[in-house]
Amino acid sequence: MDTLSKTDPFVTVTLCMYEDGVTCSNDGIITAGGLLVLRDLGSKHLSGDEICRTEVVEDNLNPDFHTSFKVDYVFEKSNTILMVKVYDEDKKGSKELKDHELVGTSYLTIGQLMGAPSNVCTRALRKPGTSDDLGSVTLRAEEVCECLDTVTLQFGGLKLANKDGFFGKSDPFLQIKRCNEDGSYTLVHKTEVVMDNLSPTWKEETLSISMLCNGDYHRPLRLQVYDWDKDGSHDDMGFVDTSLASLVASVGRPEGRLKVLCNGKQAGQLYAKVARVDKKEAEPTLATYMSAGLQLSLMVAVDYTASNGQTTDAASLHFLGPSGSGGNQYQQAIEQIGGILEPYDSDRKFPIWGYGGFGEFTKGEKKHTSHCFELAGSEVVGAKGLLDAYSSSFEADYALQLSGPTNFAPVILKAREHAKAVAEANGGQAYSVLLIITDGEITDMKETKHAIIGACEEPISVIIVGVGNCEFKKMTILDGDGEGGLTTKDGKKASRDIVQFVPFRDFKDDKEKLATATLAEFPAQVIEYLKSKNIQPKKD
Repeated sequence: MDTLSKTDPFVTVTLCMYEDGVTCSNDGIITAGGLLVLRDLGSKHLSGDEICRTEVVEDNLNPDFHTSFKVDYVFEKSNTILMVKVYDEDKKGSKELKDHELVGTSYLTIGQLMGAPSNVCTRALRKPGTSDDLGSVTLRAEEVCECLDTVTLQFGGLKLANKDGFFGKSDPFLQIKRCNEDGSYTLVHKTEVVMDNLSPTWKEETLSISMLCNGDYHRPLRLQVYDWDKDGSHDDMGFVDTSLASLVASVGRPEGRLKVLCNGKQAGQLYAKVARVDKKEAEPTLATYMSAGLQLSLMVAVDYTASNGQTTDAASLHFLGPSGSGGNQYQQAIEQIGGILEPYDSDRKFPIWGYGGFGEFTKGEKKHTSHCFELAGSEVVGAKGLLDAYSSSFEADYALQLSGPTNFAPVILKAREHAKAVAEANGGQAYSVLLIITDGEITDMKETKHAIIGACEEPISVIIVGVGNCEFKKMTILDGDGEGGLTTKDGKKASRDIVQFVPFRDFKDDKEKLATATLAEFPAQVIEYLKSKNIQPKKD
């Protein structure tokens, strides 16, 4: 961006909230309703707050930025968009973005980042209103370790270099820095200053191991010693490279005296007088499992019973309106919930079934009512594939008619076997969710209860979304949130809660609240199952 020198880049990251209909593709293109291409935060569809601004790297077209930022990762809100902008610093030190030149912009969702291999995403940079690639930006996600361990440290120095000449002694203080993936160091702790002392002993302090090394006891640490100066121009007295594991092992041993290096020469010694770890076990999170390769898979089941109303009637829940109408409630539920889960499935292939429909489900077979039939003949790709399979089911050549009654058990049993097969194919590192969309009360309550109780032993959760205006009294029973959980008359009881029921009418106008209501319990259900089967995150 500069004529006589190279660009001086820095990056801003904005966490964007967006209106319904705005999506982010895998190549970082933002669209609204599939028509309007958005390139800038100025659009009415996007609003948000800047959550990070990196340092400036001068004269560098391939910079590595050591500035990191934290963002809450909420599974059911993973479609929140990160807008990444790269600027060329023009007015040194100015905090006003208008004083700098925009290099390019890119977008991605948190779901895309967390679902990517090794949690690394690269996106092209573009100028607003253009399609020219102006370089690229790469984001790397690292889950903040929920390690609860602490370490109590006390350091001492021996015969450190004197930076104050013949008439005084240095006033040393110690900085602890942890090594980043790019080789840079981040300051994590600073001791007090010990005045006029070349063999200081600093105070004992207790630090969070998560903050110190993000739970990695072997992560490189640098102990940097400075001579404090009143004007802030502290003199470098040398450094030692070590790790928490090495410090703990070195206490009280002669080899624990570490050589301080300053300009390639020894400049005294540092040692850990105290390095005592207080260990507290932290439970793995869903993000931990996914980063280690856990696969999440979606299955969808659609209600084709006659209570939905004839598809040609505009009042029918299955009525397919004109393009751009926003779709019926079945389409909205499939698109919104399917869109959330899609980034977490590596092959993005989902089975979609129907139940309660009348038709010829196998060529040459006599027409009959089926309570579990395939809509597409095989798995479909992505949320769009789910929507296409649903829409195609009403075409004349498929000849599907609405029938009944409303039975859940066959679909749940089918999904249970599918989830089991997916998990076995992935060495146990897989979990599935069955999305059942229905308009009314079920007629096979006894069989459904038994099917759900049996499914508790498999890697599966069931989300039931009720469309239309039915009271759905039986669905709240299946949800099992009441006292005692889900039980049968013969005394059988669900070993865990795997069902979540949501009435679509309560959330249809708020996409984010729908996602929260349907998926809020899902991460806990996954963890509960994995723990019950003693399945640990896969190690490299």
